[in-house]
Amino acid sequence: MKPELYTTVRITHDDPAQRIHAGDEGALLDWLDAPPNGVPGAIVELHGRPKDPVVTVPASWIEAVEIPKAAAKDPHSGRTKRAG
Repeated sequence: MKPELYTTVRITHDDPAQRIHAGDEGALLDWLDAPPNGVPGAIVELHGRPKDPVVTVPASWIEAVEIPKAAAKDPHSGRTKRAG
């Protein structure tokens, strides 16, 4: 399943030309249609990379990162609800 836009994704391949390493994480900014005889792509803004944070990679090089949901509080009692 394709990750949703603006969610955190993880890069799964190295690309020395762009200084990308498998395991790098960032925000998925957009999907790119495949050019003729090409593959679909993704635009990702990598976290913790102040210079040139935006990279373009093949869509198959990204995977969604599961972020644990914080425990929700019951607005009436102020108690934390159990997940599940």
